[in-house]
Amino acid sequence: MIFKPKTRIVLFDTRSPMIEMDEMFDIILSPSFYWVKRIELPVKYLHEARRLLPSLFEDTLPKGGEYSYSTYRDGDAYMIFAYDDKAIVRALNEKGIKTAHINKVYLAQSEFGSFEKAISLGGDSVMLVQDGVLIKLPSTFSDDTMLIDLDQHKFSSHHIPLARYSHIADKKSMTLFASFMLILIISLVAEWSIVHTKTTGIDEKRAELFEKYKLKSTMMQNRAILERLESRFGLQTKIRFISTSLFDLKLDEAEKMTHLDIAPERVKTAFLVASVERVKIITTQLRSAGHIFTKKYSNGVLDLEFAL
Repeated sequence: MIFKPKTRIVLFDTRSPMIEMDEMFDIILSPSFYWVKRIELPVKYLHEARRLLPSLFEDTLPKGGEYSYSTYRDGDAYMIFAYDDKAIVRALNEKGIKTAHINKVYLAQSEFGSFEKAISLGGDSVMLVQDGVLIKLPSTFSDDTMLIDLDQHKFSSHHIPLARYSHIADKKSMTLFASFMLILIISLVAEWSIVHTKTTGIDEKRAELFEKYKLKSTMMQNRAILERLESRFGLQTKIRFISTSLFDLKLDEAEKMTHLDIAPERVKTAFLVASVERVKIITTQLRSAGHIFTKKYSNGVLDLEFAL
């Protein structure tokens, strides 16, 4: 039986104290970090409601931001949310919570939206439900305030995805990755351009070309070309899959990629890794993504090789 360590629950607000603990967290964001509306929509399904969210917040959100959206049903209405991933990650990092140590992120509305009493946020602020929406107010607005025992909290199913903006590779790794992606993009664009040019109008020109160059139309030739293109596309797809997973790894601050080598048969890479335990975590992440590879760990360097 695999033991899964218990995560620490944090009700996070702009005035939360510093948290200097190296453990996993489940984060509940106070209303300071999102915009919320309870609204009835003329749609039946959640995926239809999600398409409407940007326009529903169009006149509410500050201009120039990059926002994510979420929604779930609340009776006959929908609870709709907008939030700024980058601002949330920055606030968490400033209080000592690394994004690599975040398990799941929830909004206070989904966790405490049914509470009748005001909930203390510490200091001079409380959260209070008004017209079905949990809002943050000065504590002077409520005489009946309760403290939440987070250790006994049972989460809803409404956690939100949070982009990992703080996980940024070092300059050398980013330059290497950017160069690789640029070459790959140029290759794909050039290949698409050639194929597109050659296939445009092929039906109209076929007879003329075959007569002019005395060519023989055979299925074998066509199949050979198709097989080469499919093989090349499959190889490029594998390389993109591997590179995406490598640069999505949740590395600690002292860890970084030091090497990336792409050859026709394999991809090799190396990371500076702090410990054997971290090696296990990194390789587990890659295997969970479906990768098969060989590894070697020596003198703080983790070498990985992926077959193509």
